[in-house]
Amino acid sequence: MGRQGKALGRRGATAVFVGVALAALLGMVSLAVDVGMLMKWRSDAQRAADAAALAGAQEFRDATPAAAKGPAADSAIAYAARNYVGWRGIDTTGKHFSDSGNNRIVNSPEAYVQVLTDQRKVRVFIRRAQNPTWFGKLLGWDFVPISVKAAAQVSTSGTGKCVKPFAIPDIWAELGSAGKKGGTGPSQDLNNNRVWDPGEAWQYEPPADRYAAYNPDTTLAAQALQTGYGSTWRNSNGLGVTSDYGLQITIKPQNPHDATTSGWFYPWRMDFADGTEAKGANDYRSLLSDTTCTLAAPVTLGTTYDVEDGNMVGPTKQGINDLMSYDPTAYWDPTYPDGLGHTGAVRGSKYTDWRDSPRVMVVSLFDPAQIASIQSGGSLNLQFNNLALFFLEGVVGNGNQAPVQGRFLYFVHSSGPTGPVAGSLIKKLQLVE
Repeated sequence: MGRQGKALGRRGATAVFVGVALAALLGMVSLAVDVGMLMKWRSDAQRAADAAALAGAQEFRDATPAAAKGPAADSAIAYAARNYVGWRGIDTTGKHFSDSGNNRIVNSPEAYVQVLTDQRKVRVFIRRAQNPTWFGKLLGWDFVPISVKAAAQVSTSGTGKCVKPFAIPDIWAELGSAGKKGGTGPSQDLNNNRVWDPGEAWQYEPPADRYAAYNPDTTLAAQALQTGYGSTWRNSNGLGVTSDYGLQITIKPQNPHDATTSGWFYPWRMDFADGTEAKGANDYRSLLSDTTCTLAAPVTLGTTYDVEDGNMVGPTKQGINDLMSYDPTAYWDPTYPDGLGHTGAVRGSKYTDWRDSPRVMVVSLFDPAQIASIQSGGSLNLQFNNLALFFLEGVVGNGNQAPVQGRFLYFVHSSGPTGPVAGSLIKKLQLVE
């Protein structure tokens, strides 16, 4: 064969090789397109599952587990329906609700929800059986299924932000101390309504008086004996509140006759964000009127904090008036349903979400057994066992000794660590699966 024939042969072989390579390359590109599209759809499904699980579980941050079960299921399936996988919305038509013990199940064509009430957890499955391929059909893969899951849970936490410098003794059963050695006699709950009213000089005197912090995660038998704020202990007191929701309480007494003990009126020394301890009237007022939640460090349960001796009447009124001025039209409506199973709500606020109002504040609670150690003069300190949410109604009454009052609103939202000490009213939302 001549040189020209050999050259033509080589060019022919190269063309065949290039053709085979191009076919293989096109096949890989086609497969990559399908794989990329399926990964994108799976990512869409995972985001939808995460969002639905978080939307459902967040209902447990603002209500007891039993009250949150229904709203959690409704919110989870609603958020699933709002999301897309690819170019098509998640199909939740014909959704079916059913209960299994304390749990609630929602089943639909492409979303399946489990509300695990006792665990304050919501698990969501997103599944689509037929996701079309573009080039996979050449290999017989016309459709590929996608299935993902996510779970979100609310747990108790041990830290809180945006806390105000008031320390309130958690409420006890004031039963009197007649017959107790060293006791002062009958109950100081003069009207027997189980609430520490202005003018009543309560004294914590165990074992006649008793205290148990509220904990909704215990048995019903244990909850029946609990006295702390949030419990059912005051349900029969005639004040028209259930489990203390909306109960008006004194956040800070201004009158010595209403103080927990002589010389102390509930203020305490918070830590600034830089770690230094607040001291004196100016620091106290600054932390009280702060609306940015940046001046103070987060408060940690179980940590020892110093209390501020002195009545702080002037700085308290100045700081409270500052807070009131930021949202002056907000008020407490005791008859309006809040949508979370409670009767009573903050209304008239200029903030779209009432929780954003500066008048919605976090206050520290402590075991009343520590009252005995709070004495005027010397070094005074406390450890907190809970945080609670309150709506500030302001200085209620006339005169310099009118108390600061507010409405108990239950649960505090937190993103801090769980322990080592956790508060039953501090709720943290997170994805767990």
